[in-house]
Amino acid sequence: MQTDPDLEIADYGQVIKLDPKSEAAYVNRSNAYANKRDYDRAFADANRAIELNPNIAKAYMHRARSYLHRRDFDRAMADLDKAVSLEPTNSMIFAYRGIVHEGKGNRTRAIADYRQAISLGTKADWVRERLQRLEAKR
Repeated sequence: MQTDPDLEIADYGQVIKLDPKSEAAYVNRSNAYANKRDYDRAFADANRAIELNPNIAKAYMHRARSYLHRRDFDRAMADLDKAVSLEPTNSMIFAYRGIVHEGKGNRTRAIADYRQAISLGTKADWVRERLQRLEAKR
């Protein structure tokens, strides 16, 4: 089911007005901003969620997406490693970590993370496509 990021942003903004300490609202709004490719706002909301609760894997994952967009692979990797430690069965964390490994030129580790994402049940077609492209280069 596709959702409208603008509606999500508005809805989560209302939740935050009612409960400024709702880390879940910040995490979800961060994702909506990232889906709109508004990485600065996604980054700010992910940071706020982490300030409120440093044990939310998705907040680190969304912040890592912002770092990835900035090509700051080291910070993205640190956030994704933290996210994996908090939620080791989240397939999308491994998918994004695969992208970081690719960006750092480590094809072998990217392949391993894409395979892990698939084994954990990711539904994202782009993960399979990236894996196939990397495996074809062998």
